[in-house]
Amino acid sequence: MDVTPEQLRDTGFAVQFDAVAETVSVADWDRGPNLAVVSDPYAGRDLLVDHAVTRLDDPTRVALEGVASGEELPELASRDAGDAVVVENCHYLFSREVGGFGCLEGFLEAIALSAPTVVTSWNAAAWSYLDAVRDVSQSFDSVVHLPPIDAVDLARLVEAHHDGSLPEFVQTSADGRVKTVSFDRATVSPLGGREVTVPMPNLNTEYLLSRDATETVGDVEAVVFQKLVQVAGGNPGVATACWDESVRDGQVAPGFVAEYDPQFSLDDDAAFVLELVVSNDRIRRQTLDQIRPTVQVDKALQTLAESGLVAVDGEWARVAPTHWRAAKEHLEGRQLLW
Repeated sequence: MDVTPEQLRDTGFAVQFDAVAETVSVADWDRGPNLAVVSDPYAGRDLLVDHAVTRLDDPTRVALEGVASGEELPELASRDAGDAVVVENCHYLFSREVGGFGCLEGFLEAIALSAPTVVTSWNAAAWSYLDAVRDVSQSFDSVVHLPPIDAVDLARLVEAHHDGSLPEFVQTSADGRVKTVSFDRATVSPLGGREVTVPMPNLNTEYLLSRDATETVGDVEAVVFQKLVQVAGGNPGVATACWDESVRDGQVAPGFVAEYDPQFSLDDDAAFVLELVVSNDRIRRQTLDQIRPTVQVDKALQTLAESGLVAVDGEWARVAPTHWRAAKEHLEGRQLLW
């Protein structure tokens, strides 16, 4: 996201930022605390880690870029409690294959026995899985999760995210207003048995549900931000990506916010590949081949790319931000996410 840690903190995450600051400020004379920052892709965990780094004294910082062998990790045993180590993307410490937990278990043992403060960041889907099968949360003094945001917080975030003045909010219904009620036609059978066609009211529930946001923003703005929150599943990074796609020629309207159809068909191979992409933020084709040797990875990625769920850039595949919610809900429906 193109916002600063301070801007994100001011849009609904003060509790999480304060928890991080409090954790890293505490260090016993013989051992510093271990902290885990957990969120979905695009939700801002890198900004929360940045916030921690500013409160540490010249920490060693490592960002894992793919499934780790252990050689990428900084040495911990010789450091004292005054040192600090930051390891980002710790979901790369394991893979779902035979022997795939060795690096993770070695790292957890090392941080349990070492003195320095250790700050880590994790993909939420991977964390949930690891906590279920390996009780990973027990290795940390503090675990900070980034929750979904609401429409009011999103309005504040977009204002911080947008460079310059906000676009004009416009209404795009036929009469120039956002309709709270429209009318469809329905055929009914009164007591006399004769069928007649009558108008049936159809409430604009999307608009009505957004009314709680009007204390901060106007009616049209409320509809836009409520719709963005719904499309993004409350994920702030996804919401700002959807916002960028919704601005047209200096204007934004409820009808400009794309609603992505989650009704798509994936075979088992494509679903398993999608699960690996979602739970790793992004992953190399070669790694997918190693983990799923019986799967036609290129075919699965082509299917996912054509559906808009995954973006493929060279050797990397990542979940497309605007389709993140659809991908997550599909995997949850197939019980592939914990």
